[in-house]
Amino acid sequence: MHTITGLGGVNRRQVMKFGGAALATAARIRSAAARIGAEFSRGHQVIAVVSAMGDETDRLVELAAQLSSETAHAEVDAVLAAGEQVSAGLMALALQQFGIRARSFLASQIRIRTDGCFGNAGIVEIETARLEASLSRGELPVIAGFQGVDAEERLVTLGRGGSDMTAVALAVSLRADACELFKDVDGVFAEDPRRNPHARKLERISYEQMDTLVRAGAQVLQRSAVQLAARHGVRLHVRSAFHEESGTWVGHDETELPLNPTHHLQKEVA
Repeated sequence: MHTITGLGGVNRRQVMKFGGAALATAARIRSAAARIGAEFSRGHQVIAVVSAMGDETDRLVELAAQLSSETAHAEVDAVLAAGEQVSAGLMALALQQFGIRARSFLASQIRIRTDGCFGNAGIVEIETARLEASLSRGELPVIAGFQGVDAEERLVTLGRGGSDMTAVALAVSLRADACELFKDVDGVFAEDPRRNPHARKLERISYEQMDTLVRAGAQVLQRSAVQLAARHGVRLHVRSAFHEESGTWVGHDETELPLNPTHHLQKEVA
């Protein structure tokens, strides 16, 4: 066991969200855990949010489709949410191997309340008492993304890229100082780097410009998550999950335009 020890005094509170590509294997989960642990070791309060491993959500969608033609259904959402539950447990185990008191939480355990729209729900409220208590005990909460509960406590999923929404909503509710979104890309590009290998990575971009890119088809962030961040002024930091890069900051009054939204980035949101 490699121990990562907190330094005592909290410098800041941050949400760190890892997408499916970053969690596709046990080795990648361990690598992500080391990155999370490095922030914890600086004395920060860290809240981790995880997507399902790799293409697990697609596998579950296909499996459910073999048994039912329904796509917006309580039991379908119960199936799809299972992927994030597995990731949360595995991430907590990996963090514990670094000597960190990590604990996984499902949406039902911390009451991530939604509007109840199966398959594409919006988050209405997060009851933060259990998370605040966990943080005050020096724990590192690991939250299963992409899921919430309805008025009857049934699991509801948040649509494609819903773990982004989970991360932003937690950053709002917990008044986090930072919301970092670790992806399989180095950041946000002015145009699709697969079409133009010389495409410029943007160091910063405004919420409005990010929304324009998403509407044009860019899938690096979930649009609802961008809109929620804009409403509450939560700065987003889109970064590579695989190597140290500066990434792209998304916030108010940040711009490096011109962009070419017709040549958008086509990456799986996770």
